[in-house]
Amino acid sequence: PRTGILRCSWTSHHLRPAYYMAVVPKQHALVIVIRGTAKFSDVLTDLAASPAPFRTGHAHKGMVQGATWLYDVLLEGIRSFLRDPPGYSVHVAGHSLGGAVAKVVGTMDGYRAVAFNSPGLLLTRRRLGLRSADLHSNVVNVIAAGDVVSAIDKLAGMTQIIPCRMR
Repeated sequence: PRTGILRCSWTSHHLRPAYYMAVVPKQHALVIVIRGTAKFSDVLTDLAASPAPFRTGHAHKGMVQGATWLYDVLLEGIRSFLRDPPGYSVHVAGHSLGGAVAKVVGTMDGYRAVAFNSPGLLLTRRRLGLRSADLHSNVVNVIAAGDVVSAIDKLAGMTQIIPCRMR
């Protein structure tokens, strides 16, 4: 079976997050990981907060365009991989804005999404055309106690708060 990284972009650009898509054969999983804010171009994506059309409404332009671009780039690769070999599941993960993108991309096709310190989507779900039930059943939030980014909007899905202490 195929193993390792199938596709990646280690460098982010405005409205295009860095990501990789890898195969983990022992877990029969295809994993997509989306990086959060790390460069100036990522900050520009964070600040692109004007409303952008998405599905049945409008939402944060940076998140919408990042998710749409990533979905378009990876969709055919995901579908062709899932045809052969059978029995693999898809998992999407990300940090901060990358976590919000992971939640949108994962929820669009019913994949499990794990987000670290990312904004919630429960209040904006209607603008994103996402169902509350899909967010609750597909999303896992991992939050460092006191994180401010995850306080933006309400979190949907399972939430695990972990203590964070400065040494």
